[in-house]
Order: sequence, then structure tokens, then C-alpha cells
Amino acid sequence: MRTSSTLTALVLSLMLLFSSVTAYGQAGSKAEKAARSRLAKWTNPVTEWHYPPDLRIDSLKVNGQTRQISIYFPVALSHNPIREGNLSLLESSVRESLGRKFRDYRITMYTNGFTPDQLIPNYFRSVIPYDSARIVSEKTVRPVLIKRVDGVHPVKGLNDKYIALWHSHGYYFDMTLDRWEYQRAKLFGTVEDISVMAYVIPYLTPMLENAGATVFLPRERDVQLNEIIVDNDVSTGESEFVIHVDNGAEPAGA
Repeated sequence: MRTSSTLTALVLSLMLLFSSVTAYGQAGSKAEKAARSRLAKWTNPVTEWHYPPDLRIDSLKVNGQTRQISIYFPVALSHNPIREGNLSLLESSVRESLGRKFRDYRITMYTNGFTPDQLIPNYFRSVIPYDSARIVSEKTVRPVLIKRVDGVHPVKGLNDKYIALWHSHGYYFDMTLDRWEYQRAKLFGTVEDISVMAYVIPYLTPMLENAGATVFLPRERDVQLNEIIVDNDVSTGESEFVIHVDNGAEPAGA
């Protein structure tokens, strides 16, 4: 008898639980249908947003138990400049369209996997708190990549700053024409491949370094005319070492 009564109590509990879940699901479904119906005629009040041209709500979910509404907008909404003013206008228009029935509900909007307030840069925030994850922390000890012993080390200026500087293009070998040539055409008696390098190497780079910066150049900064080429691919007994000095004299070999 005890087993039978226990089984009966369990069945009754399951029936009550099932009925309550069903009732909650029906209530949630009704609330969601009501929210969809009220937002069907909603129009975008933010005139400075142009993406997408006809902004509509993609979908929404209503949780009657937690009294929360999740509204999902197209990804293209995230392509607009979102600011506190136009976001407030968007939220007000959505809440106004939902009406008094949902006045106690919490509304959360999403676009491209973010809430719109997350897309506001810290610079444009006055009411919304700053996103501390976007603020670079100042380190007391910074790694030193390279330090010139005879270099200038000012207290301020560009001290401990690293600058990667690329001064235009250069000479390259054209395989189809079988010759060396510049990457830019001659214009008014000069070539960009030469002219930019002509003031970056002797003027701009030393000025930055004298201000304390460490300058990295992907191209060779030494413009001296002597050249030494070592080719490991022909390191046989018949290989030779050639020094070419551009002074009109013939190359010397060894």
C-alpha cells in the first residue's frame, strides 16, 4: 500500500508540474504574440542611421517569468555610429510601441552579437560607464627592443617610442623585361622611389631619433656606394669574392 500511495503522489506531482509548465508556456506565448503585434508597425526614429535602409526588428523573445524582452536587430545596425543620444531615442520608441502592457518589462536589444551600448566608444560616453577593457593600462616597466649607447635619451618627447617607417618603393627586377627598374614612373624630372628616400634617410629619420625614438626601416638606410655580395649557392672551389667600388675602376677579384 505504501508503494502504491508513493507512486500516486509522484504521478500527481508530475501532473501539477506539467500543467504549470504548460500554463507558463501558453502565457509566454500570448505575451510574445502581443509584443510582436505591437512592434509590427514600429519604425526607426533615428534618421542619421542608414544601415540597413529600412531598419526592422528581426525577432524577439519574451520571458514572462523574469519579465524580460530580448529584441534582435539586423547585423547592419551595428555598422552605424551608435551614440548615447540616438540609442536613447531607439529605446524610447521601442518601449512606446510596446505600450503599458509591457511597462514593467526589462528590454534588452542585440545587434551582431552585441548590445548597442557596447558599440559606443568610450570617447562618446557621458552617461554610460567607460568600458575599462578598452583602456590600455600604463606599464611602469616597458620592454626595450634596442637601445643605442650613443643615442639621445630625452625625458619626454619620443623617448622609448618605436616607429616603423617605410619610405616609398624602390628598385626591383622586372622578370618580363629582364631589367632593373623603378616601381614608380618618372614625373617632372624625378622618381618617387628616389625622392622620398632622399629626405627620409638623411633628414626625417635622424630628427625622430634625436627626439628619442627608435626608428625601424625595412629598407637599407646606408647609401654608401661600395657593395659586397656573398652568394652561398655557388660556394665551390671556383667561386670568387668580388668587391665592387663605384669609382669608375674595374672590380677587384680574389
